[in-house]
Amino acid sequence: MNAYADTNFLTRCYLLHVSAALLLGCDSFWSFDAKASKLAALEGLATPVAKTR
Repeated sequence: MNAYADTNFLTRCYLLHVSAALLLGCDSFWSFDAKASKLAALEGLATPVAKTR
C-alpha cells in the first residue's frame, strides 16, 4: 500500500465519521484528530476538543 492509498483511506474515514455525526443530528463533534475536527467545524459542528492554531 502506498502513501496515497493511506491518505485516501483516512480521508474516507473522516468523511464517514463526520457524516455519521450529521446524520445522527449531533451538534458537537469530539475528536482529537485535527483534520477530522476541522472538517466537522466546516460542516457547522461544534468541536470542543479541537485546538485552533
